[in-house]
Amino acid sequence: MSDHYIRQIDHRGRLVIPKEIRNQVEFSNKNLKLGPLSLKKELKLSKTTEENEAFKALDSQGRLLIPANYKNELDWNQEKKIDITTDHDYAVWQDEVQVCEICGSSDTLVSVKKAFVCEDCLGEGNEQVVNRWRVYMQGLVSSYLEYCELSLEQEDEESVHQARVNGRKIRALMEFIQVTNHPLLDRLNAAHKRLGKVRESEVFMDEFKERAEKTSKEQYEEVYRQLSDQAGKKKIKHHKNLKSKLPKIINETFVEQWKHFKDQEIRYYVLPLLVEERIQDFENGFAQAVEKYLELSSKQDHNDKHTLDALHSVRIISKKIRYIHNALHEIYASDYKQEAKYFKSFQRQLGEINDLKDWLEMFNKYRENIDSKKKHTKAIYQLLLDELSNLMDELNLEESLPHTKH
Repeated sequence: MSDHYIRQIDHRGRLVIPKEIRNQVEFSNKNLKLGPLSLKKELKLSKTTEENEAFKALDSQGRLLIPANYKNELDWNQEKKIDITTDHDYAVWQDEVQVCEICGSSDTLVSVKKAFVCEDCLGEGNEQVVNRWRVYMQGLVSSYLEYCELSLEQEDEESVHQARVNGRKIRALMEFIQVTNHPLLDRLNAAHKRLGKVRESEVFMDEFKERAEKTSKEQYEEVYRQLSDQAGKKKIKHHKNLKSKLPKIINETFVEQWKHFKDQEIRYYVLPLLVEERIQDFENGFAQAVEKYLELSSKQDHNDKHTLDALHSVRIISKKIRYIHNALHEIYASDYKQEAKYFKSFQRQLGEINDLKDWLEMFNKYRENIDSKKKHTKAIYQLLLDELSNLMDELNLEESLPHTKH
């Protein structure tokens, strides 16, 4: 048979015979006969020398009217796509033949998102997808291992931060592809906790050292410095603990577990992955977190612990979604960047609020060791509360809900 051509039946029940077939079989200006082909659900269009009521002819645009009895029998209605090809000196009409969208083969087809792909091409395509996931996540893991090692050095503050960021990205993607109860996650979570204690003390120490340098009130400066010193002592303690514990968590066993996951397991998570559905799951989770926060904030004070915890949940899931969109942009070479930018747009506000929440909690832990007048300590605590309240007043998460409700 020759090449296949797909044409649609028009509103009058006519079908256009492709010009290539009209020329090849010389159908133009000839008497034509249309009838069933063998026992198949196909029609055969051929030239005939008979002149009777049954013969057909193409109109000036190469169209032929399909008899009603054939349309009914074959269920060929308006807009039905018909596959047309030639065999020797006649044309064959049949239902649109499903072929692989990639190579054109009609063998061993699998339905994929309203199209068909043969098993050979599907296998090749699947392997490409799996490899892209492997490469992207290997990049994250390599960076994570490097920053974990650097974080053990006392002075390398940025490495602690970057180790946590890369760890969060790895965990977010594993959650996205629905990895649960995995030893890799256990180690990542344990390491994140250790790194977090160092990072929190470090941020508090630097922040209150800077406040001490900027304040114009000498009595406040002393309180700020003492708070910074307290955090510095905690940081040394936590870093010592990190140096002892982290090498036992992120070690050769972790590397072996990652290698096994990458080489043997990841394909079983990413191949059945319904990307858009999973994105919607996360965005629904974000919307629910926002709604919970809005409900609590309408009933409770800004500084209420439950309200702040609910807002922290909003921050966590919005970070995950941003990491996921950035990853999908690279893995699938599709434009997910705009979505990532949207979820980044309010990260600064949420981050500042969360920092103040943490600082207030740490302030309460350190205040008993502050050698200063209580009124000065109390005044600084109130300043922090006021800063938090102002940031909460500026926050407008209601606008984020229409974005996530499709």
